[in-house]
Amino acid sequence: MPGIYVAPKGSPNGNGTPERPLDLATALSNRSPARPGATIWLRGGVYRGAFTSILSGSSQSPITLRQYPGERATIDGAGNPVPPLTINGGYAIYHGFEVINSSPDRAHERPTGVNVLGHHVKLINLVVHDNGIGIGFWAPAIDSEIYGCVIYRNGWQGPAPDRGHGHGIYGQNAEGMKRIVNNIVFDQYGYGIHNYTQAGELKGFHIEGNIVFNNGSASTPKDAGFPNILVGGFRAAERITITNNYTYTFTDWSRHTGYDRNSHLIRTATGRPTGLKIAALPNQYEAGRANIVVYNWDLKERVEVDVSGALRNGDRFEVRNARDFYGQPVLSGVYDGRLLSLPMAGSQPAPEFGAFVLMKRIDREN
Repeated sequence: MPGIYVAPKGSPNGNGTPERPLDLATALSNRSPARPGATIWLRGGVYRGAFTSILSGSSQSPITLRQYPGERATIDGAGNPVPPLTINGGYAIYHGFEVINSSPDRAHERPTGVNVLGHHVKLINLVVHDNGIGIGFWAPAIDSEIYGCVIYRNGWQGPAPDRGHGHGIYGQNAEGMKRIVNNIVFDQYGYGIHNYTQAGELKGFHIEGNIVFNNGSASTPKDAGFPNILVGGFRAAERITITNNYTYTFTDWSRHTGYDRNSHLIRTATGRPTGLKIAALPNQYEAGRANIVVYNWDLKERVEVDVSGALRNGDRFEVRNARDFYGQPVLSGVYDGRLLSLPMAGSQPAPEFGAFVLMKRIDREN
């Protein structure tokens, strides 16, 4: 596959071929051989450290840093006081890899996972978890986009009586338009999508099609009051679009009934709603991929989902539960045009709700 190759055991003296891959730090630096239009392939394995990218493509020919098909590439910032990945530069795409902090310490502040400062940057289908803030989406990142990412369990616990801290996405903006679209954001110590400022700007956000649930659930106390989506702060917000998002916060119906401000469907004082609501949201950048959200108010053991907008007959596929993204698929097979039957029994946080990722299966290439 053409492109520049990077591997965990790559060398700054490599030439970027599969036989002599570069190290990641070099590939992202001013010594990188990547030019506008190039693709840098991240081979599978763990890249330990804190990396800064200055990759700069052009409006017509961005540079792409992408996980190699069929492999799992992980940037792990454990033990570093700065983000695992800081993005400067511009006109660059970061696609499909994992960014984590594997340190088990949740009693102290943790660094942001991906800090976006470059302009015209796209984060596509990343998996960002167990950092401080998941993704910092700051004002210099003009006309940038977070799309299709799975963002979870970011944050840390403040000492009692303090609350949890750390949001899935923390955004500010002044110029242009930032897009936050089709992401799955859940189980942070703080907010899910948190576009907030005290002294900065909140001008120009488009927030659409995200599945945002149970944020704040990792925090103690559990009732700290973190919404799934917040846009606001000490400055007026302008040019904001929030549309067709799906939110949910678990309620123990045996103990509580009432209105839940975070739920996509309003829960009434009479108890659990009834019915079934399902949406399959095809991925704009990756054929055969879609996010699936299920409101299973009737507690069915299985639900049927139409994925004809994402798959073609004969496609090999798998469906992963977002809350166990790297675990075994809940369903796999060859698509034949019929509805997929997804298991809901045992879903977390409750069988009444589920978030899934449909993907085409890719055999590992050599």
